Parts: sequence; C-alpha cells; structure tokens
Amino acid sequence: MAGTSTIPTIVAGETAYEVTISWVDENNKEFSDSMRTKASPSDAEIQALVTDSQAGSNASAYKISTTVIWEGAKNKSNAASAVHESVADKVRYSLKDISSGGYIQTYMPAPLEVWVDTNNEVDITQATYIAWKAAVDAIKPTTHTPLNVEFVQYSQRNNAGSP
Repeated sequence: MAGTSTIPTIVAGETAYEVTISWVDENNKEFSDSMRTKASPSDAEIQALVTDSQAGSNASAYKISTTVIWEGAKNKSNAASAVHESVADKVRYSLKDISSGGYIQTYMPAPLEVWVDTNNEVDITQATYIAWKAAVDAIKPTTHTPLNVEFVQYSQRNNAGSP
C-alpha cells in the first residue's frame, strides 16, 4: 500500500512560491539562493528582487526561477512502512537532450516494492510505474529523450535499465 499525500489539489490556491536566483563569480564559481515568498508575487516584485540583488553584488545573476508550492501537512504517519520505506531509496529516471547534452533526472522516493525486483532492477511493466513515467513524459522538455531508469540507494548505483 502506498503512503498518503496531504498536498492540496493542484488548482488555483497555491500556498507559496519560491524564487531562486543563480549567480556566477569571476572565477566561474556558482551559487544559487532560494527564498520562500508570499503566494503569487507579481512579475514586477520578482524583477525588483533581481535588480536590487544585482545592484549589491559583484557576482553576475544569470538565472531566476520560480517554484509554485502547494503544501500540505508534514505527517510521517501518512507514510507506509514497507521494503523501500526510506526516501533515500529511489527510482531514478534520466533523460537527455542529445543535441545540447542537457540532462534531467527525476526521482520516485521510497518506491513501492513491486517497482523493484529481486535483482534491484526496476520492473517497467508495473501499472503504477507506467502511470508515473507517463506523467513525467507529459511535462518533460520535448528535446529530451529517455536515457535510463534505475533503482538507487544512498547514492549507491544498481543495474540501469531502459525506461
């Protein structure tokens, strides 16, 4: 049995935003800083943050991203006790843009036991895996193609397979 989500339905009514500014210095060292904001900051408010941040820094702001957040209650009793119960146990799905070399990885933490066989390989025939992969594929950049899917534990790699 899967754990239970407390995230509100994804419709209007997000609970917060997170704004991330990425910086690079003259030595090509990078730093990104995220700030949780009120729900729905205006474009002008975000631009003011970028402009005023750049005015106070010797580094160069080169990217800003916003994350919309729908947050529910953090309740560990909603998580299932199972074989892969830790969020450190993950199924990793990797995609690559062959032309640019861009790389995306997305994870399913604490996957259902049926997702991973006795050889620690992902069973890509499971209905819940197929539905998850389809949801990822529906929102991935069109330039990216599947590279592999694998079960990983605590940064330890296991056998990779075709997604």
